[in-house]
Amino acid sequence: MHGDRIAWLAGGRRFELFYYEVNLGSQTMGFHPTDYVDITAVREKKKAALFAHKSQDGEAIYRDYHLAMENFRGRESGCGAAEAFVYLARLHSTSYLPGLGA
Repeated sequence: MHGDRIAWLAGGRRFELFYYEVNLGSQTMGFHPTDYVDITAVREKKKAALFAHKSQDGEAIYRDYHLAMENFRGRESGCGAAEAFVYLARLHSTSYLPGLGA
């Protein structure tokens, strides 16, 4: 995520920046979503796209990570399945950003 923040700063913050939850729990400790997207209607398309990456073992990735994440965030947001995001501008209105120093 460090490179994303550098690009955002270098771009004069002219675009909105959202961070996507990668892996429920182990890679997103302290991840507190500001936004949710209901993916219930497109869940099967997402799975098909992930499963098409045979060399990445998409089925295992979905089963071990995404399924639980989608269900958990869906319960949090009141829908069947959701993806969660953190909107950077809502959290950091000053020039200080985590990981970049003061």
